[in-house]
Formats: sequence, structure tokens, C-alpha cells
Amino acid sequence: MGLKKEVPNQFKQQIEAEKKKTLASKEDPCPGCDLTVFSEVDFHGNQQVFEAHNSAVKTNFKDPIQSIIIKGNPWILYPEPSFGGRPIFLEEGKYKCPEDIKIDDVGSVKKVDFRLNDPVLMSYESSKFQGLGDGENTEVPWCKLGDRTMRQVAVGGAGIWGIAKDNTVWVRGNSAGNSSTGVGDNWTKLQSSPLKLISVGPNSLWGIDNDNHCTIRTEVGPGSPLGKTWVPVEGDYKSVTVSDKGHVWAVDMADRIWWRKGAKTDSPTGSAWKAVSGSLKSVCAGLSGVWGLDNKNQVWFRDGLADDPDDNEGNGWTLVDGKFINLAVSDGVVWALGSSREIFYRSGIDKNQGSHWLRVEQPKNHKIVFKQLDVMGDTLIATDKDNNIYYKLRVSNDVKAGMMATFYDDVPNFDQYSFPIRGSSYKIVSGGWVLYSEPNYQGKIIFHVAEDCLSNDPADPKDPTYKQWAAQFGSARPIRGLSYRTLILNVEPDWDKATLRFEREKVDSVEHQNDEYETVDVPWDPTIPVTTSVSHHFALNQPQNFAGYSSHLIQGNMFYIPAHDPIGFQVTGNGSPVFTGQEFHRQLENPFVLASETEASKFSEMKTTAQLPKFIQGKHKTQAIVYIYKCTANVPCKVTFKLGFLPNFDIGSEAWTDNAVLTSVDRTNVKVEISHQNLNNARKFSQKITNNGSKSL
Repeated sequence: MGLKKEVPNQFKQQIEAEKKKTLASKEDPCPGCDLTVFSEVDFHGNQQVFEAHNSAVKTNFKDPIQSIIIKGNPWILYPEPSFGGRPIFLEEGKYKCPEDIKIDDVGSVKKVDFRLNDPVLMSYESSKFQGLGDGENTEVPWCKLGDRTMRQVAVGGAGIWGIAKDNTVWVRGNSAGNSSTGVGDNWTKLQSSPLKLISVGPNSLWGIDNDNHCTIRTEVGPGSPLGKTWVPVEGDYKSVTVSDKGHVWAVDMADRIWWRKGAKTDSPTGSAWKAVSGSLKSVCAGLSGVWGLDNKNQVWFRDGLADDPDDNEGNGWTLVDGKFINLAVSDGVVWALGSSREIFYRSGIDKNQGSHWLRVEQPKNHKIVFKQLDVMGDTLIATDKDNNIYYKLRVSNDVKAGMMATFYDDVPNFDQYSFPIRGSSYKIVSGGWVLYSEPNYQGKIIFHVAEDCLSNDPADPKDPTYKQWAAQFGSARPIRGLSYRTLILNVEPDWDKATLRFEREKVDSVEHQNDEYETVDVPWDPTIPVTTSVSHHFALNQPQNFAGYSSHLIQGNMFYIPAHDPIGFQVTGNGSPVFTGQEFHRQLENPFVLASETEASKFSEMKTTAQLPKFIQGKHKTQAIVYIYKCTANVPCKVTFKLGFLPNFDIGSEAWTDNAVLTSVDRTNVKVEISHQNLNNARKFSQKITNNGSKSL
């Protein structure tokens, strides 16, 4: 195969750096990844190099940064110090001007200290969930409780409860003991101190007042739907939850987690709080265990509490994929509210944290912007941005796993997968990924690596970095970095130096002599099927080599060859030139894929029909020969290589070049050469019929 192509010194140095597993590399998981900033465009003027996070960027020049070079792993640039403001995510490459950088000023920078090798993304379709009950249909799948608005609603065995805009507490009549199958018939106001958060258990209501104190309404049931007494509980909290079995969890003002010892259906108040390791901003308990959200909106599952066992605090926390603003836990399913205020549910929950999230799509003409939700049994209840209340009954029968696809490299669209044209939710198994709202890497973008999830969507004032699953996505690709590099090619064929070769390929021939004076039918079928073909074979002179080299990072890479006008071939003997056809150019202009380290090929066959003479004149001998006019072009090519993402070729790494040969063959020109001999005077003439039926003498 020959020696591998040598590439620029910067890559040689990085190859050596990757081979050396030194102590320094253990401290820095991504050594040799740096950010160089310049005071002028096109990498001129003063420069400064950053090799690690910097919370207050100060350059050795006064002017704003005009160009940037990134080597190795990506960097995240923030417009403000201390990693503040809306960030920009930049992968390895050369950003020659502010328009490439897309940020006015740089106040702080963060290196992505995460190995990006072996990327795997699992993508899931939108849920087919409808969960339709009485009064619901596919156009209007939610029922509205229209007699009152509530800032928050909660549902449990003790009924459906709500908090109004003024923090007064209300309960839904005839819902206690029936809330798993219905929503009661009216609202009744409870005389109590204002509450700002509530959670409903099997026979109690837990709440947090305006001073963050916790209180319990006890002895709630069908016989006493308003309960009987309020019992204060020690401590200040910002989140409290009670499960269907009466188990209670809370989060205090310092994000510490607490479990209520002894709390259960028979003892709703429990005996005392016990601190549990971890840090959350909210917690939610139910028959599928205890779940929580941290200050980054990440989801956590409490190990050992599936099925909601009595007198058990669990034994650790497991990070679950996804970022949400609200959770609701039921039997065999966990519901979640995303940043776009769309509802998701967790699939595959069977005594564990499940496998993936599925998005519940809404009709475009009846889309509800949800603010908060809760669930109990078959009843899912929620409030919208205007405090209107909506509910669904019989939800559990329609909760299904849905379709999924697994991606390992660039996916411009999902056509080759048994999967819809849009993904709805995803799970990153390894590496980092970029997701686009449209096919072919178009539309809004999400960069997701480790804990960083950045988007070019409009920023959320409360969390500018949080936009995961804000919309469906139509294409995806791995994030490039030191341990995941892809070779990108720019091919420039030199058609002026192409070697052109014309050949006749004989397909078939027929001949008949008519010794009669009258015209006769031919003894052969008037048509003959012909298989034509087009092929293109691209071959690099030699394999390439680069830091992070691996043959599987080259195989499968895509590149393009620029369009070219039809090529004329001079026909040997009689005849006008023939030109390359539509299929030849269609193939040439579509993407090539490297099947090995050096070669990419395309081949297609087509069926056409050659037309033969139907009659022979009297005293004539007729011969017809069917040919394929084979046209071959051997074209020398200059190939420019970079490391990066092909659609962003101009921003890719330092370039190097090599040569290649493109061998293109067009076998789509079918010709029928016909000759006639007059037997009376032995005079012979010929004509040629092309595959479109025209003739030439």
C-alpha cells in the first residue's frame, strides 16, 4: 500500500503527544489542546495562547480578538468573565475573522476536557401517546377544568388540590379516593395560611408556606375531603414530595436532601427527618421510586427505591439522561416537563431508572404551553402559563416504547434507518454530539458534550445554556476533537489534463437476406434489452496520517467532486462525437464515500431498449449491430485535506495536499449500426440508430 502521507508538523507533534501516556496527561485528559487568539484577521498581529480554563480573559493586546486557531478539543467562549453570558462553541479549526467566531468579545474561555472518542447516540421518535379519555379526541387531546385557575395543582389518593394565584389552598370535591380515575366536581377553598407548594399523599397534604415552613394536613379522605388538622413540621424547605404510599422526601434551602423516617400511609407525619447524601433543587416520589432535579436541571434517580418500599432511604443516586424543569412519578412511568414546555415520559421503567425519554407531541392548532404537572394512577393533570388547568384520564394504556435508531457518525438525514424523518429525544452513550433541527445539518443547533448543552436558540433568561430537546431534530453528527478526528477532502479534478478513451462494445448482431422481391418481416424481435452502466472510481495516491489516526475514522467519510459540463468523446471511424449522459453527471455530483483509506467508488446499472429494423426490402441483405459506446476518462486530481467537519471545510485545521486519480466510465450511449446491401446491383449503404430512435446515414 505504500508509506502513509506525511502531514504538517503540528499534527506530528500531536501524534507523539498521544503516544506518551505521561503523568501530565493523567492530570489533563486532553493535553495539547490549545486556543490561540490574534489581534488581527487572518491570524496576523499580536497573539496569545490559552491552554486551560480562564475565567477572566486578558490579552496582551488592546483590540478585540479578530481571529482564532483551535487545536485538538473544542473550546467554549463566553462574552463575559466568570463564564457568563451566552456562550459560543467552537471546534478545532481556523476562524479567520469575527464573522467566523460569532462573538463580539471574549470574557472567559473553557476547554472541553472530555474524550470524544467512539461516539454513540441513541435517537428516539416522538411518542404515539394520545391517552384519550371521555371528552378527548386527537384534535383536542386534553380536557380543561374551566371553573377556576390554579398556579399549581397536585393529585394523590387524598384528591386533587390546588394553589391559587394568591397562594390560597383549594380542594376538588369528590376527588379524594377517586383521583386515579376522575377529577371530582367542584372546588372548595380551605381555610389556612397561604401555601406556595403542595404535594398530595394517600391520606394527607404536605405543603410549604411563604416562610418556607413545612406543614401537613392530616386525615384527608372521602369522609373528610378537607382533612381535619394542620400539623407543623420542623425545618425550612423549598421542595417536598409525598408518594402514593405516604413516603416523604424534601429539599431544604441549601439544596440538602431529607427523608422523613417512619412516614407512610399508617403514619403520615412520620417521626423525624434524616439527611441523605447529595444535592438537589427539587424532589419527586412515587411508585416508580424517588427522582430529583439538580441546579443544572439534570435528572437523578435514587437507587434501591423502585416500587416505593416502606422504611427505606435507598443507597445512592444515579444520573439519568435529560434536563427538565418538572417531574411527576407514577406507577411504571415518570413524566417530565422540558424547557420548551413539552411533556415527556420515561420508557422502559421496570424496577430501575428506565431506558429513554419520549416526547408527547401536541396538535399545532391546540398547543398548550404547560407550566407544571402531576400524576396519580391514570390521571395526569397540569397547569399552563395562564394558570388554566388541563387533565387527561386513562393515560397508562397508551404509554409505549416507540422506535429508536443508533448513530455512530455523521447522519445528514434518517432515510437509511427504520425511523421517522425527525428525532424527538436522544441519549448520548459516548462522545459529544451536535443536533440540527433540519436534515442536512441545517436549522437550529444544539452542542451537547458531558454536562454542557449549548444551543443557538434564543437564550432562556433563567438558564442560557439549557435548551435540550427544545424541538425535534433532523440530522446529527459527533463533535470533533483530539480523540475523534475525521479527514475532510476538497477535490479539484484537472479536466484539461484528463485522458479520454473511446471504445465500442458489441452487445449483439442480427443479419438476414431477403431474396424475394417483396418486403418481408424480419425474423428477429424488433427490440433488444441492453444493460448500461456508469461508474466512478476515486483513488488517492497513498493513505493519510494524522493525530488520532484510525482507519475507521477515514472509512465512511464523505466528499464531493465539483460539477462539470458534459464531456465529448471523438468516435473512431464514422460518426459525430458522443457526450457523457445525465446519469454520469448525477453520480459525479452526488457525495462519494471512502470505502477504504484510499478509495471510493460508485456504480449503477440501467436498463434500456435498442430498436432493430422491422422489415427488409426485397432483394436486400440487412445487418444490425448493437453497440455500447464506452467512454472512459482518467482525470488527475489535486486533493486538499483538513481535519474537521466537511460542511465547515473553510474553518478546518491546517491543510495539506496529495494527488488522486478519478476514473469515470460512461456506458449509457447505445447505438445500433445498420447496413443494407442491394442484391440486384450489390450496392451497400448503412445507417446508424441511436438509443433514442434517431437515424444517421
